[in-house]
Amino acid sequence: MWIGSRDKPTKEPTSRGGRRATAKCEDNTDSGHIIMYIDYNMAGIALMFCAVSSLIGSVGGGFYMFKKEQEKTAKKEFIAEKKAAPYVTMFMECDYKDEIEMKIGEGDDFEEADVEITTGFKSIIVPKGFKAVTYSEKDKGGTKITLGGPSDQKCTSIKSMVVTKV
Repeated sequence: MWIGSRDKPTKEPTSRGGRRATAKCEDNTDSGHIIMYIDYNMAGIALMFCAVSSLIGSVGGGFYMFKKEQEKTAKKEFIAEKKAAPYVTMFMECDYKDEIEMKIGEGDDFEEADVEITTGFKSIIVPKGFKAVTYSEKDKGGTKITLGGPSDQKCTSIKSMVVTKV
């Protein structure tokens, strides 16, 4: 029994320049299986594969870009929230990461604080109304960076600092 456009295989060209796909079905009654032989147009298969892989790549890439933009927006909101806080916030890791954060300057009676950190902090957010003079070494040594609020440092090395309410 033949399934397809004709009752036997054809090699006649179609309007697209390829061969028509035909299939032959054989009933093998001994094993109960049906065996199918199919003659495909390989160029069509290759084009379909390219189209599908392109579609998958564009959808996956779009999702990746969407997630990155979402993370970027969340980080901007986090920094804006900390810049509005009534204290200087420092983080143990670069890019405002690590759950341990230190808050300096809370309270109405705060004026100034000298801070020494053994392990060091890597990021800092200084809100409006504060000034932080940071040092890369202990005892106010090393590189000095002065940050007036509102400002932030994404990645630096802070081992000692002076925070002042202005």
